[in-house]
Amino acid sequence: MREFTTGMLEARGIGFSFTIDDKIYNRKLRLENRHDFFMIYKETITNIAKYAQCSFADVRIQLRKGQLVLRVQDNGTGFNVNEAGNGDGLMNMQRRAYRMNGQLSIQSQIGKGTVVTLMFPTT
Repeated sequence: MREFTTGMLEARGIGFSFTIDDKIYNRKLRLENRHDFFMIYKETITNIAKYAQCSFADVRIQLRKGQLVLRVQDNGTGFNVNEAGNGDGLMNMQRRAYRMNGQLSIQSQIGKGTVVTLMFPTT
């Protein structure tokens, strides 16, 4: 994940921080969940690189009350979530989160950036 982020964001001059909670390394994820998690992450980083027009992104992966929490925030231009339409990328992210018994939240405000949060149970 860090390697993918470096390749996507550094190439566009976007700085980033990448923080992972050490407790996560002891958690097991089903293969399907691991794949869906990475695909949601990949879509999020790709969207930042293509559309956010930001200078910085903050990536945090934490464990909270048995849930894996991915939070990615950028300081970009933001967008109106209600007007974003149902493009394949956002729909696929929601579909993947649902398959994982998770919740995906996309919050954005014009001129203030975007925060994508994914929460799902782990074993």
